[in-house]
Amino acid sequence: MLGKKIIIDGLYKDDTTVVLYKDGEIAELRHQNATQNFIKGNIYLAKIEKIEPGLQAAFVNYGRDKTGFLQFSEIHPKYYDPNSLEKQKEINEIKVDPISDEDSQTAIKQIHKQLVSPPTNKYVPIHNLIKVDQTVLVQVEKDERGTKGASLTTFLSLSGRYCVLLLNSTKTNIVSKLVEDEGERQRLKDIANELCMLQVNTSIMLKPSAAYKTKVEITRDFGYLMRLWNNIQKHIEYSKAPLFIHEEGDIIKKSIRDLYDGEVDEIIVAGKEAYKNASSFMKLLMPRYVNKVKYYDKSKPIFIEYGLHEQIKGLYSDIVSLPAGGYLVINQVEALTSIDVNSGRAKSEDSIEDTASKINLEAAHEVVKQVKLRNISGLIVVDFIDMFSQESREMIEKIVRDGLNNQTSKATVTKMSEFALLEISRQRIGNSLYECVFHRCRECNGRGKVRSFELTAVAILKAICDEISLSQDQEFEDDMVIEVSAKRDVIMEIINDRKQELCEIEELSNTKINLRIDESATLDTFFIERKKLKKYKISHTALSTIDKTHYIDQEKSDLKSIVVSKNKTLKQKINKNKKVDIIDEVPNHKTSLIKRIFTNLLK
Repeated sequence: MLGKKIIIDGLYKDDTTVVLYKDGEIAELRHQNATQNFIKGNIYLAKIEKIEPGLQAAFVNYGRDKTGFLQFSEIHPKYYDPNSLEKQKEINEIKVDPISDEDSQTAIKQIHKQLVSPPTNKYVPIHNLIKVDQTVLVQVEKDERGTKGASLTTFLSLSGRYCVLLLNSTKTNIVSKLVEDEGERQRLKDIANELCMLQVNTSIMLKPSAAYKTKVEITRDFGYLMRLWNNIQKHIEYSKAPLFIHEEGDIIKKSIRDLYDGEVDEIIVAGKEAYKNASSFMKLLMPRYVNKVKYYDKSKPIFIEYGLHEQIKGLYSDIVSLPAGGYLVINQVEALTSIDVNSGRAKSEDSIEDTASKINLEAAHEVVKQVKLRNISGLIVVDFIDMFSQESREMIEKIVRDGLNNQTSKATVTKMSEFALLEISRQRIGNSLYECVFHRCRECNGRGKVRSFELTAVAILKAICDEISLSQDQEFEDDMVIEVSAKRDVIMEIINDRKQELCEIEELSNTKINLRIDESATLDTFFIERKKLKKYKISHTALSTIDKTHYIDQEKSDLKSIVVSKNKTLKQKINKNKKVDIIDEVPNHKTSLIKRIFTNLLK
């Protein structure tokens, strides 16, 4: 089973995993499920909802719960108000090449550059160039995170196998810097110029994968992107904002597009729908290699068949073992990831320094691998075992730096500190495996720990005192009741071990305190509510009270009460069989019912 393969587990539609398999190991892993809400790269027809001159930005309604954030520098000049644009040209002394037509790409580039960064440093108010309720076509640059809305742009891009189509672009055609051969760079540049010659306001960026590919292959990829863009334009022609226009692509299409190369022997797909999806996309993009797409029809799960199940399961763990006996502890939070290197059961070498160097060298290779497979981004701090050798420090730095430079995401690596700390800043592309697989824990709210129920009980007593003091400051006239809801263990702790403190609070404050069990609460949370204590009148008492009964008066058609006192007179009316004499006020057809009621009450 050696070689290079793309293995896709799409057996269940709402959970898809793609693995780049190389010589028995996972080289890259991608995961997508139905609970995710990632929208980066999606295109929407949006409406400007609010303009903030102080931020030089607009908030945009693009059909989701949160509004999107659109910076002034991300707004294409074609959306500027023509009348206001002429005034801004005069105010900011904007000059346009006289040989260029106002609608040409060259003129647009000059206008955008000078308005975003005016040469005279004059302020350009955003509300003078765009208006509220204006319709714009936007693409998501950054996903929604926490309370923040998505970052949007009007400079759209569509990614293909070999090139990226840049729409509304102010850039010229680009060839990736990773293509180092000057002759090949010039050839690709000529192809790009030829393809975009007839496309106004359009340019392309050729990826590293385009190097040494034929003009026919690149042209086919460019044609696919142009057809996609034409479909988008037709869709928005008669549409009304806000509207979802285009999805960047599902995980199967993106993975084949990004991971497939000439070294891939076959693409093995489990699941009929996933197989159809992969085959049709391969036929559209690379028809010569469509026969490499194979359908997996064995009963054994595909990842178990190829021995990848345990490797994938290991990526979900915080602890990663090293060959010499050491291990890594990976802890991810919002924008920071800490990786701690531990010696564990490592056998001693000739000296402590040699042992530390050996474990650290293994850890450096593993850190690069784990960062890629888990797609960890942001600030990464690696705490290596202390070493005195400067040569060993530099070797570890080189391993990490070279390994990260070979990956798609850009990364910078600092020098190792005297405490053997190494800092890595890595570009965020897509979502990490941590975000794809795990949800924030409801019990601990993502902390990984919960406060003990004993301390939560103490916190509740303090909160009750605070609530009472607050109510006294507000001078409540009526009696008050405080209701506290918490987990069963917390309530039992208060009742059993904090009963005396609770009684003292009630006596000193003349306040009634009710404790309720709420299983929806967590071990370290509770709910507290202050209410006025209602005093019920006798007329509102229920039918089941001993000294009162209710019946319907036919004449008045309302509820009427007969109060019967438990005195000697009543007892005289009861015969030896404990039957009540007929009462005049009671209608005849209700007599037997009232008799039974009084008989039962006086037993």
